[in-house]
Amino acid sequence: MSTISFTLAEFRERIAATAERLNQNADDVMAVFMNKESHPVTKRGDNPRIKFTGMRGRKGAAECDASQCFAPQNPPFTRESAEKKLEICGIQDETTCACCGEKISGKGQGDHVWGRKEYHKYNGRYGIIDTPWNKLPICTKCNPRYKKITLTDGTKKNIGRDDLTEEELKLVDPEDVRKVTMVSKWKAYAKKRGAVLCFHLNKVQEKYIADLKERVMISIKQEERNMQRFIQESAQD
Repeated sequence: MSTISFTLAEFRERIAATAERLNQNADDVMAVFMNKESHPVTKRGDNPRIKFTGMRGRKGAAECDASQCFAPQNPPFTRESAEKKLEICGIQDETTCACCGEKISGKGQGDHVWGRKEYHKYNGRYGIIDTPWNKLPICTKCNPRYKKITLTDGTKKNIGRDDLTEEELKLVDPEDVRKVTMVSKWKAYAKKRGAVLCFHLNKVQEKYIADLKERVMISIKQEERNMQRFIQESAQD
């Protein structure tokens, strides 16, 4: 089994040429397909197949984007709220990571307290993503693990999703006390100000999302067939 990799520029040229022959819109194909700088193609005898992980991921993105249309409206995020966030996090500005204290590089970095989709399988809630109420200044290095803690009795918790009981708080490892306190205080402050970090969909909305995912998957499968044809025709050029 061998692997062929096209650069972004080469792939755009091939997409444009093949889309024209297939009477397809090249921009539409690229918009659905592209999300990496190169696109490996695995050849199995006379049946070459492209790895469609990027395209398949569009289904999840569609679910997340569509669910936000039903998110409740939060109160305005004022300067007072911004200052309170810095106070709770123990930092001077939002360019400093609230966990490790290092400078946060890159515009728009931070972490959603309530993940936009990853907690949905536990309780059916989506995180609101377009609001500073649900975001804390966390750097890329700390982001993947700072909400995951293990209590001294071995119980695993996620402080973004789980509200610890009084008994569980007594079992927090000393090294985790600061971040547990930070997240819980921010959640409490947001609630006090009338803000919500997550939301449920009703049955009608859930059905809409399910139907949307199905339609997106049908579209992706059609593009996969187009790309299979593209690969086969390109091999003959």
